[in-house]
Parts: sequence; structure tokens; C-alpha cells
Amino acid sequence: MKLTRHILRLLLLIINIAAVICLLLANLGQFIRPTLLSLPSLFGIGYEWIVACNIICALLWLFTERKSRTLISLTALLLSWIPISHTIGFSRKEATGTGKQLRIVSYNTQRLDYCQKPGKNKVLQYIQEQDADIVCLQEFETNKNPQFITLPEVKQYLTHYPYSYIDYKIYKKKRQYGLAVFSKYPLLNKQTLHYESQTNISDRCDVVVGTDTFRLFNNHLQSNRLTQQDLSLSVSGTEELSTELKQTANTIGHKLIDAYRYRADQAQYIRQEICASPYPVIVCGDMNDVPVSYVYRTLSKGLKDSFLESTSWQTGHTLYKKGLGVRIDYILCSPQFYPTDFRIDKVDYSDHYPISCVLQY
Repeated sequence: MKLTRHILRLLLLIINIAAVICLLLANLGQFIRPTLLSLPSLFGIGYEWIVACNIICALLWLFTERKSRTLISLTALLLSWIPISHTIGFSRKEATGTGKQLRIVSYNTQRLDYCQKPGKNKVLQYIQEQDADIVCLQEFETNKNPQFITLPEVKQYLTHYPYSYIDYKIYKKKRQYGLAVFSKYPLLNKQTLHYESQTNISDRCDVVVGTDTFRLFNNHLQSNRLTQQDLSLSVSGTEELSTELKQTANTIGHKLIDAYRYRADQAQYIRQEICASPYPVIVCGDMNDVPVSYVYRTLSKGLKDSFLESTSWQTGHTLYKKGLGVRIDYILCSPQFYPTDFRIDKVDYSDHYPISCVLQY
């Protein structure tokens, strides 16, 4: 019996130490540019699970003779308080604006509901129902082939948005794929921020609301480009399984590392644009990275995260696949704004959930 308890305590200690190391490595990922070292960034993907594992370890030690070992995880968790507070919205802050406000929607539309016509297009129907002041779309796609939704059809459907900025690349002379901003207010100084990427860009434009002007950034940063084939195994024997696992892990690892490096450069470019802005900024879109990341830290520096400002005790997952969720879509804004009513609408019209909030100022 003593031997069993000793083995269980040793196993718990090993798991606990591993969990602490993973937690501290994930924390480092915020500060180390992935072009220099990518390993810490990989741990950020499962940050919530790593935090949960440390909490469980701390609780389990309370039921052993080694209660003081609870401090192993508690110390690590205390050191991780800031990144944890970026991951979980703990407290809603009261808005103190002047009464002016903008309602913003940001949505990765997964090719605009696969280019279905307006009558069947759930994404377009959702946008129309929201009646927001500004709508920022990523993976916006139309087609020159009239069998699919065309750009004129989108504009005709969204007639209550007289202003738009639609920026796309053309694939196979038919597909028009990129970003879109629809606005009830004039959009000036429209500009594309180009990256070394075939499918990812950012757009910048100035929104004029009466006598006020704001600079809006709509972003779709580097995707991980993981396919269903990458995430699935189709083997029959043990030896084949081992080989397949190694190949799959190698493929996924290389894709993730490449994406982290691309996103780091893209985030730095946007940061320079934010710093150069003569107006308060709104930065939204699909950043393809979690709150414990170099990208998030770079982009959110000096800005408010609307989710953290106006929610409490939530993780705010905006992408949910195979039972796992992450927060990779954001609405960030200058300190002049007071975000309220942040929402994540859990509709299944895309692989992302749409997010929205009200920005008072």
C-alpha cells in the first residue's frame, strides 16, 4: 500500500513538473519572436488545458501527505496571472463614453457560406439581421460565375450599407477571395497591407462618423493551413501507425512553425501602421493566434480588448472544431473607446463564430 502511494505521488510529481514547464514555456511565447524560437508558441495552442492541468495538480496535492507541493503549481499560476487574464474575461468594466457609439461585427465567413446565393446564404442573412454600423468580413468570396453569388448580388442584398471596401485576389479567373468592409459611414484612404502570403492580407481605411474619424484595420493573418488529411490517420498496422504518426506530426509541426513566423512579421507591420495612425484605431479580424502569443501581445499593446473589457468568466472561443475551442478573432480598439456588449454568436454558418461589440466614445 505504501509502495502504491509512493508510486502515485511520484507520478503526480512528474505530471506536475511537466505541466509547470509547459505553462512557463507558453508564457515565454508572448515575448519571443517565433522567427527566433518557435517552440514556446506551440504550447500556447493548449494554454487553457495546461492551466487546468496545473489547477488539478494543485488540488490533488491537498489530498496527500505532501500538501506543500501545492505551491509548485500555485506559484506557476501566480506568475502566469497576466496571460491567464488575457485568456479568460474575469471582470466586466463599466463604459463611461459620451453617448456616441458604433456597433462593430467581425466575421470569418468561410468563403461567404461557400458562395451560396443570397436567398440561401445564411452569412448574408445574419449580417442583415445584425444591422451593425460597420461589418468586417474575412474569407469573403464571390464568383464571376452566376451559378454562385456574385459581387453585385452581395451589394444589392446589403443596400443599407452605402459604403464598402472590398479587396480580393482572383483565382482561376472566377473566384474573388479576400476581405470586405461594409459601413453606414463614409470610408476614406483605403489601402491594402500586402504580405508574403497567397491568401492573407490586411486592409486599412478611415471611417468618418460626423466630425469624428477612426482608422479601421480589417485583418486575416496567416492561416495554419492544416488540412483534414493532416489531422486524420488511415493505417491498419502498428508499424504503419507509428510511421504515419511521425509523418503527420512532422507535417503539422512544420506548418504551424511557418505560420507563426509569417504572423509575427504581419503583426509587426500592423503595429507600425497602428503607431503611425493620426486617429483612434479599431483593429479587428481573424488573427489566427491565441491570446497567449507573440501576435496578440504585439497587436494589443496599448489597445483595449473588447472581449476582456465587457465580459466576465468566459474564455470566448471563436473557433470550435472536434471538441476543442480557441479564441483567435478579436476586436481591439484605442483607449478612447469604451467597449460594451461583446457577443459571440454561436451560429454554425462558418467554422468561426461571428463576434460583435458596441464601442462607446
